Amino acid sequence: SSRPHYEPCFSGITNTVAATIEFFQTNGSLSAHNFPSIPDGLTALKFHIVNSTYTETHNLWSAMGAKYAPSIIYKARHITIQSGQTETTAEWISDIELEAVGQ
Repeated sequence: SSRPHYEPCFSGITNTVAATIEFFQTNGSLSAHNFPSIPDGLTALKFHIVNSTYTETHNLWSAMGAKYAPSIIYKARHITIQSGQTETTAEWISDIELEAVGQ
């Protein structure tokens, strides 16, 4: 057979990685509007691919006590918009004056 010996082991993993990439390409941002199960107070989650080297990814897997496997790493950021939290307002800064001290 011309197939690499590791292919049967990784074929399920690579399908999962491909499905994950497809999901986040389609849904780069998860909001309560399109995913109602997001907790109250959390407006949105945004996902970005982390560009890591092989060594960084290998070290991450090792830190989790696992052997390296095909994978992708995403960074999640959340955005919370709190309305009604402003107590006071301030005027815009239109001019800055500097004064020399000790001259």
